[in-house]
Amino acid sequence: GSAFTAAEKWWGAEGYTWNRARAVVAGNFSGSGRNVVLVAYQYEGLQMRIHYFESTGSGLTFGGTQGAYNSGTLKFDLSLARFTVGRFTRTNGPDQLAALYQSPNAKARLLLFDPGPTGLVLTDNVYATNEGEYDLGRASIGAADVTGDSRDDLVAVYGEADGSAKVQVFDSSSSFRPANGFAGWATLPA
Repeated sequence: GSAFTAAEKWWGAEGYTWNRARAVVAGNFSGSGRNVVLVAYQYEGLQMRIHYFESTGSGLTFGGTQGAYNSGTLKFDLSLARFTVGRFTRTNGPDQLAALYQSPNAKARLLLFDPGPTGLVLTDNVYATNEGEYDLGRASIGAADVTGDSRDDLVAVYGEADGSAKVQVFDSSSSFRPANGFAGWATLPA
């Protein structure tokens, strides 16, 4: 619209446990022309499902508990993941969901989820750090085309022990290897 208005309820349901929602992101994942809200939802047994809510323009339609993606049991701990939305492997078309995930072997892995006809399709291990090289618990991520190649890159702000931070760019045109290594593009003072 042309202005912000007071918040209004677009969807609600008894039994939807919001403390299980670990990431809420939005993007153009469908062909409807309206954005979709994705919610990474943690089930018992380390199972993640990505629920989707499609906008009608005046409300949200819940896609159901089966979700747009189901990791299966003992596969995904949402406390070890950071999500963002962008176009990482293409310059147009629907958005993609990216997740940096801290594996039990202390590697950080980049996962990409692409919209498909029956939900999101996972591309696993798009990029992985060496063991113990990256502590995802110290990072916040976002997406932007900072390299100018018309594809989004992952941008991380990585907190250091002294209170300073590094700005790191996982370059999509370079197989997501960090530009300038883990030293990053910039350092923010403590």
